[in-house]
Amino acid sequence: MELNRVPAYIIPSEDAHMSEYTAEHGKRRQFISGFSGSAGLAVVTMFKAALWVDGRYYLQVEQQVDCNWEVIRADDIGTLTPFEWIENELLYGYPVAFDAKTMSIQMLQEAELFFRKSSKQLRLQRLQTNLVDRVWRNQPPLPNNMLMIHELRYAGKTWQNKVMEIRRKMQEKDASALIVSALDEVAWLFNVRGTDVPFNPVFFSYAIITGNSIRLYLNAINETQNDRRFQQHLNQCLSPYESVPCVEVKSYNAFYEDVLLVASLNSGKIWITQHANVFIYDVITEIKRLIEPSPILLMKAVKNPTEQMGMRNSHIRDAVALIEFVTWLEKEVPRAKGDARRLSEISAATKLKQFRSQQQGIQGLSFPTISGFGPNGAVIHYTANEQTNAAITNRNMYLLDSGGQYLDGTTDVTRTFHFGNPTAFHKEAYTRVLMGSIDLAKLTFRTGIYGRDIDVVARAPLWEGGLGYKHGTGHGIGHYLLVHEGPARIRYGFRPNEEPLQPGMFLSDEPGYYEPNSFGVRLETIVMVVNKRTQHQFSNWTFMGFEPITLVPFEPKLINYNMLSIEQIEWLNEYNKQIEQKVLPKLSAEAKRWVRVRTKPINAQQIHRLNAGNTAPSINMGIMALAALFLCSFLVL
Repeated sequence: MELNRVPAYIIPSEDAHMSEYTAEHGKRRQFISGFSGSAGLAVVTMFKAALWVDGRYYLQVEQQVDCNWEVIRADDIGTLTPFEWIENELLYGYPVAFDAKTMSIQMLQEAELFFRKSSKQLRLQRLQTNLVDRVWRNQPPLPNNMLMIHELRYAGKTWQNKVMEIRRKMQEKDASALIVSALDEVAWLFNVRGTDVPFNPVFFSYAIITGNSIRLYLNAINETQNDRRFQQHLNQCLSPYESVPCVEVKSYNAFYEDVLLVASLNSGKIWITQHANVFIYDVITEIKRLIEPSPILLMKAVKNPTEQMGMRNSHIRDAVALIEFVTWLEKEVPRAKGDARRLSEISAATKLKQFRSQQQGIQGLSFPTISGFGPNGAVIHYTANEQTNAAITNRNMYLLDSGGQYLDGTTDVTRTFHFGNPTAFHKEAYTRVLMGSIDLAKLTFRTGIYGRDIDVVARAPLWEGGLGYKHGTGHGIGHYLLVHEGPARIRYGFRPNEEPLQPGMFLSDEPGYYEPNSFGVRLETIVMVVNKRTQHQFSNWTFMGFEPITLVPFEPKLINYNMLSIEQIEWLNEYNKQIEQKVLPKLSAEAKRWVRVRTKPINAQQIHRLNAGNTAPSINMGIMALAALFLCSFLVL
């Protein structure tokens, strides 16, 4: 920094493609700080270093970062933003440096807006080299692994049809070119998958689509040169005058030069997104920039019928693996007698991976398994290691968040267990989380509703008891792609480029509660947005709801049924019926017995009579909180 006359340097988590999960080559923020979470931002000055993390990582960051770092909890009220912190630390007129290839356009615009108003006249400085790379000895190289064709029987639509649809959207925007920089968008567009990023079936690449050309830039270009099947799949161009759609495959390193050429030779707008990097932004003149969400983003999120069926089928197979595993685990806990050498968080995660590996179409895990017993379960994105690896016993809660990558879908499921006698508070926390999950799953909502509008429904039963959680309630999920996918999410607060919920989207429903140094509860079920029949039809609205896709039982010993409303119990009975119909026939005899214990019908009327005079607060609280949220939104507007 001193050699480059840089008094402050911003180090984001993302790589040049703005990936949430990066290859080892791109983990610059982790290298410099020691913090391994998937999100966070570091700023280094000549005398200080600061790290911003969200609520998912409050406990984890304390375990990983040393005293050289000032840890700033970004979700807390009154917290300084990175730009406010920088303003406090620097003198008048100082530059704030960053690598243009690892900062998004969105962050650049936010920084420019802030520093323009700053009384200190701070200025942003783009660097052509990354300072972390300069000091990172033995930095792993950028991967260039072999690519795999994602067959039409799984994808449901050819890449040619996808390009045709994109070109129609480009014409509507008067765009002469579309720059595709997100790795999952390139993979989805061309029906190709890779292994360059652990747990994410993507590959390092870019694409440029114009009205008469399709260019794909591959870091693995040498690995595809002699692959006839891959060349046929893309109808690889033999000349620039092909009469049918063909793909010109070029080197990854040729991309930035070609962006400059496209920007200078094309007369129309060049379509880029706020999540493209600043280097791309800078080579396109302001008059030609069209900065809008990628058309691929929504096309990818709204699954076609083939993708929808694949997601359903892969989740059934995944449920079989998880149920068989927990059936095994429940027997092993008393046998291990608390000996971590016989049964631990790590060994349990390894065993679950073995059960998943037996399922048809499995390609690997969709993220590192979160296997957290007792206090470790309170670390929201916990990863067990040799130092923290706890024995799994019958004396506390066990949180298990895991998922698989299948040729026909991506899964992500969380269930929480207790293999002994839970306390009254264990049961209350679990039940309130379950109430929030059910209330959200059974909700009816109309056209134009965003996930942020309904997030409070899942939180209301927890808030009523003075509890809560510091993470989103739901994220989108890809189809044999990323486990976290936009542009829809279920989380309160405004976020740019978020889209309303639409039929065909898949999202998680995952409220939770985390008692620090004690235990954690999270219940995550993947749901699909579907059209819903209603008694009446107002205006031209379409009414929608959620169909549960994850089919794994909840734990009866942790449920206080006296807290549930009749409607919640009826939903739970119907959910259990779906498990018995779709998953039970595929299980071993032992696992079938395990499931039947957990899917016995609950007599809602009997419980209701025993609690006559009590009202189930979660529905009313959810509706009241939702109404309050809308009222506040209108007042702000």
